[in-house]
Amino acid sequence: MENLKSYSCPECGSVLDVDRYKDVFDCPFCGTHFDVLDFHKDELLEEARNLIFSAQSSLALEKYEYILSIRPYDFELLYEYACAIDGVKALKELSINTDDPNNTHEKLRLLLANDTRYTKGKWSKYYSKLFEVITLANRYHDHNKEYQSLKDEAVKIKNERDRRRHYGLGAVIFAIAGFFCVDKYRADRMAYYSGGDIRLIWPFYVYLVLLAVAIGLTVFANYRAIKALASARKDRDERYNKALAKAEEIKTNKLEPLLLDYQKAQRELEELKPDLNEIQAANKPVVRSAGKTIRRSKQNNVCLKCGGELTLDEENKLYVCSHCGVSYDYSGFVGAPGLKARRELMSGDFELAEKIYSRVLEDDPGDFEANRGLILCAGKWRALPDLRLNKNLDKVDWTRLEERLGAAKKNTNRYYSEYFAAFENLLNTAKGYYEASENTDKDSAAIQNAAARSFRLQYKEFAQLDRKNRITNMNQNDFAVSGKEAKARLRSSLSSGDFVVADRGYISILTNHPDDAEALRGRILCAGRWVSVSAINLDQKFSHARIDRLDSRIGSAIEDSPEVYHQFFETFAVLAGIVRENSTVSEQVPINKDRLKEISEEFVKVYTELAAMDKELFSGG
Repeated sequence: MENLKSYSCPECGSVLDVDRYKDVFDCPFCGTHFDVLDFHKDELLEEARNLIFSAQSSLALEKYEYILSIRPYDFELLYEYACAIDGVKALKELSINTDDPNNTHEKLRLLLANDTRYTKGKWSKYYSKLFEVITLANRYHDHNKEYQSLKDEAVKIKNERDRRRHYGLGAVIFAIAGFFCVDKYRADRMAYYSGGDIRLIWPFYVYLVLLAVAIGLTVFANYRAIKALASARKDRDERYNKALAKAEEIKTNKLEPLLLDYQKAQRELEELKPDLNEIQAANKPVVRSAGKTIRRSKQNNVCLKCGGELTLDEENKLYVCSHCGVSYDYSGFVGAPGLKARRELMSGDFELAEKIYSRVLEDDPGDFEANRGLILCAGKWRALPDLRLNKNLDKVDWTRLEERLGAAKKNTNRYYSEYFAAFENLLNTAKGYYEASENTDKDSAAIQNAAARSFRLQYKEFAQLDRKNRITNMNQNDFAVSGKEAKARLRSSLSSGDFVVADRGYISILTNHPDDAEALRGRILCAGRWVSVSAINLDQKFSHARIDRLDSRIGSAIEDSPEVYHQFFETFAVLAGIVRENSTVSEQVPINKDRLKEISEEFVKVYTELAAMDKELFSGG
């Protein structure tokens, strides 16, 4: 495919030579600004679709992110990106009848709940309704699993075989064996006694008595077996009817209402879905006779130093302030600066990557990726694997490296500052190796060898830490949670019992704001499986692991939250201690009922205090 194509400017009609790999264009005659999607939206989308088709999902998502960075509220782009995130061809495939019940569409739900491109703007109602449809479908599948399990249990109970034991074989064996013994005894003594002599016939009477006892025991045992069988059948029928009744209760009270709600939400979703043809017609650009058509894109950028208007110097690829003369690389104002900087860094253009990362840090000094990128630029490393103990250490600007490490530790939150502290230790080891390599004496050689061994161990550990932090940062960028609307969605997930989504959302908030009290409180409620503070009670059963997780999150909340919330979380810690003691006492045999009563009274007192503070601090949310 050719890079250069000819178009005509819609404002003045002049011919434009457009490079599809440039992000911004200026008409050389009238100065009208355009972006890459004005010319190549269809081509870029086709590339993304082909990447999806060839199972290169990560590259496809990066392509969609780039396009969305230019047009963040384009319905067609948002729709296709959501499909790519979830791995489906179309969102209409998410049907309650054909969808895999084990697929909860977790990534898609996180995207719809937390990404501001979906929660705000013209199409927020459609995607909010889609989130509701998926949530209802998941709840339906969960209850349907329970319903099917109970139905299977009922069938299993019904097919249970009777286990009746039959008695009498022993009596028969005794009767036959006894008869032969008595008969042999009589035959052996016929020569000595007359036929009516008691000494000849006494064994026969004993035999008859014992036979009568055996028959009686057999009859009694069979009577007991029949009675036990009747009781077992009665119990089986009761269990069968109970399982069926419970299954029908779930079907009537949960499945059928959920199905009706789902069908209603589906209809509303279809009504909210816009007509793509109408959207394309509404966005159709003005047609000019000189050639192909394009849509005008206006840029209004201001100087960060003085607030003056910036004008584009196309020849030097700079935005220049008309007031103070400060210049900025134009790539920092269009598209996705993070992606552009990463692309330049990987290509080895450290100077341009450094400019873009610096531009990002001017807006957000705590940006993890930009701070990391500037450190790599100072070392002339395209990526972490380039950091090796070799001759390339000569190119490293160690002074600038130290300055940027210090700035990164200072400006990022405490989670990332630990990462940069580990990075600093690794680089200090590399610097020690480099300084020792410049000398040729034996002591320097020993220092160099020790530094090399230490570096190998540190690098292995840091590479794992780097991978973990970059994944966390990418997930944070994909599903950024901010603002009242996002927190309202998380409260909704929590109140509906969707603890997995709520917990992950609160983790995303704490990644950027580790002292956010509402998020810390939300994670504690998720650990306890409580939809709100008012849902806390002593009737729940807690495993030791769950209580340990609860204590851990409360401890983190006390440590990280602002001082005004300390009393609230300390009271929560006292309540968790009462829950732990109640669980321990309940497991003891025999149960100490007096102690349980005392624990219940303590719980009510502490819970009342906690609920009052919760209402005051969090408005009962």
